[in-house]
Amino acid sequence: MLANPDGPAARTEEEIAQASWFRDPKLQRDEEREQWVCAIGRDHRVSFWTSPDLRSWEQREEFAYRDLDPDGPDLGGVECPDLFPLTADDGTAHWVLGASLDGNGAGEPTNYAYWVGVWDGERFAPADPAPRWLDRGEDWYAAVTWPSAEDPEHVRHAIGWMNNWAYARAASATAASDGQYSVVREVRLMRDDDGALTLVSTPVPTLAATATAARDLADQEVVPGETDGTGSDDAERAEGLTELGALGRAAALEMDVSWDDAAEAAVTVVGSADGSRGTRITLGGGQVRVDRSGSVLMQSAADDGAGAADDADPDGAAEPFSGLTAAIAPIDPAARSAHLQILVDTQSVEVFLDDGRTAMSMTVHPSPGEEHVRLHAVGGAARFTGLRLREH
Repeated sequence: MLANPDGPAARTEEEIAQASWFRDPKLQRDEEREQWVCAIGRDHRVSFWTSPDLRSWEQREEFAYRDLDPDGPDLGGVECPDLFPLTADDGTAHWVLGASLDGNGAGEPTNYAYWVGVWDGERFAPADPAPRWLDRGEDWYAAVTWPSAEDPEHVRHAIGWMNNWAYARAASATAASDGQYSVVREVRLMRDDDGALTLVSTPVPTLAATATAARDLADQEVVPGETDGTGSDDAERAEGLTELGALGRAAALEMDVSWDDAAEAAVTVVGSADGSRGTRITLGGGQVRVDRSGSVLMQSAADDGAGAADDADPDGAAEPFSGLTAAIAPIDPAARSAHLQILVDTQSVEVFLDDGRTAMSMTVHPSPGEEHVRLHAVGGAARFTGLRLREH
């Protein structure tokens, strides 16, 4: 049995709060040392324990992320810690420590953070003390990973909870569900051009086999329309739009996007027929932005007719998504093209850029019939090629 060492001695409120954060044990086999490792979430740290037989346990050195990076953001207590070995695409072997952390108050995602480093059997030492993020959307929390059956040395599978503590409690008070699961992903470790190691994630290939239909769409060049001629700013803001139609409530859309002559290129999904609502994915200016402000739950849908939504959230703090309506992830400022994959379900949009080097997961609340997809170009022409639609 593995007991909380802080529990018996806790007396003050602070000590009890520290002791009570002892959660989410995750087991991993350490074959090199013929032992089991258990990672446990604590307040601002991960506690490691090892055992030769899953019966007797010895506590090892804790990983306190703020001690390693005192100037870094305060991301709160650790949930769902995740320690595992993984071999990178260049053949080098590493250990990865993952954790779900709350970055909402620090300008970071509330999501799955990770460090790449060395586990020596007693402690984990990261190559870089600053955490990185496997997903930079607002809704991929409490994720768990496990080795793939086909290639456990190089590939892990992962699934996340699509919700956020900033609004999860308010949502569950008025809805029949409290978020949903993401699609299952393949997670790999890749060596970047600058020598850094990055976890990338993409939907498992078997997801495509569940499609009810698949078809290619025509290539599109989107060109802004005429401006009113009042100045250069109008030309910069000019936007072109192409309507692809209602493509289904659950679908996967894959494409190559280039914006050599444009300031931005964008795709709107779960859009309304009149264009007033939808979730917009924008590329350009050194970032990808997923803006779901047009997919906020309509009050008529949130209210059950007896004022339940208003009673649960009298100040309206949970709408829209407690203000977390747009997520932003950095990309190369010089980039003028990208490979984009978008998964749309009835209440979710999951975005994968450049084969999973950037992933962004967002819950959305479209109204019935909001299934339209539109392509946009801002400040110049953009091209959308290799469009492939899978219906689910």
